[in-house]
Amino acid sequence: MFALGTNMGIRAIVATGEHGETEAALRHVRRHFITVDNLGAAVTRLVNGTLAARDAAWWG
Repeated sequence: MFALGTNMGIRAIVATGEHGETEAALRHVRRHFITVDNLGAAVTRLVNGTLAARDAAWWG
């Protein structure tokens, strides 16, 4: 998801080498699990979690 969200690309993510995953493994996950519906659900969970955790004293 990081590669999609930052427009960095899978090859650039693999080049960082700090995760131990291969390019083939990341492409497999993207091909089979990253769909429009799944991305929408992930964004919804992220936004709802952020809104639930915010400090009302700061943000109202």
